[in-house]
Amino acid sequence: METEPSPQATLLLLPGELRNHIYREYLCAGTEDGYVYDFEAGKLRTADHQPIELNLMYTCKRIAQEMRGLALSIHTVTFSTLYSRTLRTRAARWAYFVSRFRGGIGWHAVRQAVPPEVIRQVVGERSLVHAISCLHDRDAPEHEDFENFGPRPFDWEKRGGLAAYLAIIKEPWRIPTEDELDTIGACLPTPAHRAPAALRDMWQDHPGKFRFSAAAAAIHFLSSLPANTRKYMRRICLREDRVSVAHPECHIRGLVPYCLENPALRIERRASLWTNLFQACAWGSAGGQFKDPFDWPFGLIDWMGHWGGPFGDVDEDLPADHATRPVALWMAEASHPDIPDSVSLVLDGDPTRERSADVFREAVQRDAAWQTAMERRFIDMPTVLFNMREITAEHGWHVVRFPQLLLDINKPSSRIQCNFDPGQPWDDDQIAEIISTNKIAEDALVPNLDDNGQPYPVYPEAAWESERSDLFFATVSPLPPFRDLLDDNMDPGYIELDWVPPWDRLRARGADV
Repeated sequence: METEPSPQATLLLLPGELRNHIYREYLCAGTEDGYVYDFEAGKLRTADHQPIELNLMYTCKRIAQEMRGLALSIHTVTFSTLYSRTLRTRAARWAYFVSRFRGGIGWHAVRQAVPPEVIRQVVGERSLVHAISCLHDRDAPEHEDFENFGPRPFDWEKRGGLAAYLAIIKEPWRIPTEDELDTIGACLPTPAHRAPAALRDMWQDHPGKFRFSAAAAAIHFLSSLPANTRKYMRRICLREDRVSVAHPECHIRGLVPYCLENPALRIERRASLWTNLFQACAWGSAGGQFKDPFDWPFGLIDWMGHWGGPFGDVDEDLPADHATRPVALWMAEASHPDIPDSVSLVLDGDPTRERSADVFREAVQRDAAWQTAMERRFIDMPTVLFNMREITAEHGWHVVRFPQLLLDINKPSSRIQCNFDPGQPWDDDQIAEIISTNKIAEDALVPNLDDNGQPYPVYPEAAWESERSDLFFATVSPLPPFRDLLDDNMDPGYIELDWVPPWDRLRARGADV
């Protein structure tokens, strides 16, 4: 009596091309939208967060061999910004440590321990805010000037040494473990009133939603895979849909090694304007980084009162100053020469593309024109131009080559695209008018007098800062008011808590702050 052949045996009798087609159809059934990353499980899921069906692979060794890597090669893997009530504490501590390093502690130590030529090599001509290359808010290429802006010395050796600190903090795109954060906290030279930020429990009842970037999530996942599995991946989508910690614009750098390892890999990074970039400055500094929580009242929850968040009553729209700067930083990082052409950035104006176009036409293009005007006006005065970059940052001068990057956006040769009309650059006549208007303002400046009645020097940059008008943009349907968009950065389960800043807790105990 003849037995029926098994389904897998029948399948293996088919031509290889037909078998491959069947494998693909099997893997695509119910997964048309690709895979998403489940951080808590450390696994990929279907787009509706269901387990991936791979039972066919387990029927026999030959089918498993033939299907190996096929699922990764045919599906786009999507990573989104990471948030959970358990993970947010880790993100908050990481934000604090990176901001402290950027604020100067690390810069002082690095410039003493690292030769200047190495610093210049790391920082690069067009490098922006990231770890060692962003130890200060200065993004001009005159790196030797950075040495003038360091804090007082700290005794690192008493706290465990600089090497242990740098080993962890040098890659802001990481998702550090709690043990690594404890190590940083032990190394960090810090006054007594800042010490609670190094503790795990300090952030437990903080109302802020601290998130890791989608790029950080992708790096975390890829680093967990063996190289012979990563090689099958073809398409990654990074949905940077919310504000995240530790200079997220630079996190794409952490994916460069994987692009070099796998030249067939294509990465698309989609940065939401309304729920991410336009909110970055409201949350923190111009670099899109959360401010030091001890810079009260301008710390992590400053926007609560200023923006009419849960703790305030002011109803504000989006200021132009908070729109252009983050856009410029993300564009500059995406265009950095170290980033391969297999990586692209999409500025996502959804769900209100027309309103996004308004912001670009009226604010972003204007600010690019102002930067061009400044560079032309002070081209023969490098010291003045450097001061302009400092004083008018966020108000007129943004990052190196920003006007050119904006001019090139959506061109086939550009790695930066947007899904709306970014508008046209201002022409030379309009730029000349900016220069002329500000020259008049420069001439009208009146010097202040010091205590001895002697005039202080008059700096032309002061005129430029005052002559640029404010612009504000209200959201349109289906988006809620901009204030409500910011409210989404607060955890509803914590808003009603009477959160006490850690420095006040120490004062209540009589500690020296």
